Amino acid sequence: MAVFTSYSDLKTQITNYLARADLADKIPTFIELAEIRLNRDLRIRQTLQNSTYTMEVGNKNVPTPADFLEMKEQHLNTNPITNLTFQSTSVFFRNGLVNTTGKPTYYTQVSSNFAYAPTPDSAYVVEMTYYKKPTPLSDSNPSNEYLANCPDLLLYGALAESAPYLMDDARLTTWQSLYNVGLASLTKSSEESEYPAQPLAVQLS
Repeated sequence: MAVFTSYSDLKTQITNYLARADLADKIPTFIELAEIRLNRDLRIRQTLQNSTYTMEVGNKNVPTPADFLEMKEQHLNTNPITNLTFQSTSVFFRNGLVNTTGKPTYYTQVSSNFAYAPTPDSAYVVEMTYYKKPTPLSDSNPSNEYLANCPDLLLYGALAESAPYLMDDARLTTWQSLYNVGLASLTKSSEESEYPAQPLAVQLS
């Protein structure tokens, strides 16, 4: 079990590691920067989120969820299911379906929207599974998926963020190394957990 399971515990651990009692007002910033770092670096199954959205007829754009980090899978809730294929923006806007209407089969991401082609001719329901951005830690939100599943990465990430402020270059290397080792280990574990322990069977269609 982790020795720190709450935001308050994490702040205490950081204070202890730094052996500084005069950084109480800076430590929340170090934690916030560590969470931003994890949002960029880490994708674990515990942050997968399901969401649905009903498309508007004639509107090819669907807003990305407010907590969106990275898409895992999208499909239309039709019978049978309609799989949606991601395309880069350059390929998407050059394909011949962009200026047509019908049942969408392709999508891309443009800024804070997903764009679909063909443009929907009906109020299709798109279902998506994506990696979400955990609610940031705070006194009013004492835990989140990062603290529950990788408290060590939060700790080492926050310590690494503290080093430039403290002008402690030697410690930056130490904290960054520990962060990188933990990140690689957790990423490998999360990837392996998506597959069953038994051999995969080939299904012929």
